[in-house]
Amino acid sequence: MIGLEINDAGIRASSSRGPIALDQGQPESPAYFYYDGSNLVCGNQAMALNRIHPRKTFNLAWERLSLEPASLIDLEKFTYAELCYAQLKSMADSLRDHELIVTVPGIMNTQQLGIILGMMQELDLKVRKMSDSALIGMANKLDVAEALVVDIHLHKAIVSQLKAEENIYVSQSDTLPAAGWADLIKLTHREIAAAFVAETRFDPLHSAHSDQALFDQIVTALNQENPQESYRFVAEHEGRSFNIDYPLSELEKSCENWVSSIGLKLEAHTDKKWYISDRARRVPGLLKTLKELGSNYELQAPGIAAANAARFGEHFESSDGEEVGMAREIPLRFDEG
Repeated sequence: MIGLEINDAGIRASSSRGPIALDQGQPESPAYFYYDGSNLVCGNQAMALNRIHPRKTFNLAWERLSLEPASLIDLEKFTYAELCYAQLKSMADSLRDHELIVTVPGIMNTQQLGIILGMMQELDLKVRKMSDSALIGMANKLDVAEALVVDIHLHKAIVSQLKAEENIYVSQSDTLPAAGWADLIKLTHREIAAAFVAETRFDPLHSAHSDQALFDQIVTALNQENPQESYRFVAEHEGRSFNIDYPLSELEKSCENWVSSIGLKLEAHTDKKWYISDRARRVPGLLKTLKELGSNYELQAPGIAAANAARFGEHFESSDGEEVGMAREIPLRFDEG
């Protein structure tokens, strides 16, 4: 049994043995796509080219999943679904010959769920069940009557409200637009580039390769589990090297608007417990703000949706040729044998 989490910030998979390498030996495959006119590449390889070839790189495919043509001129020969299919195809060999529990954002509509199942069938991947990622991520974990789960995707954050009655279910999913991982990177990228200009008079955005190098360093910095007091960023151009030390406090300022949008949501639910995904916890300033507000929160383990899907997938009925269903609720506790 394999759990497959569809999140465009990084598609992840897990088995009972742990995370599965899906993309160049990495456990996550971000939904970036690069097309040079003849070859389409996706995932980490495409992300590593997105600042070098910004007009040939795209990251909205899963966000706009449909049968419509992609909006980027150089990619308009593909539909959004075809791009997503290419990404799933690149990892299919790691998933084939296993039953899958596919977890998705709870805001996906019926057409999008159908497209995903169609792609899985085309790739000869057997799906046992689908589930809201926020729901399965709380399996055998929810210890209160109501809670909220915060997770980040590439272009939005999602706050899911869960209730525990006879079963656990998602009562509401709210989207925070322009509060995704790509938005955070874009914002901090701009701020750090401005700091380079102020301190060194070199603008790393004027060179595609130094621009990409800075992007890569920012991704690495934001992905660190434990924040540092200061981050060293380096830019090289025509044999010269430039560097700055950028304090965590400035990163936190860059993310204030994002954190504030979560804070506004929190103010309406101060009586509830919050579960913070591993991506959300890395947003500079978020945990600090939650502590200042005295919030009751808990940090989720990385890849918990995929891990729980693999762990508890046997409890879902197999489709056996019938239409694959979407799990809208789960027991208060699964029997772990």
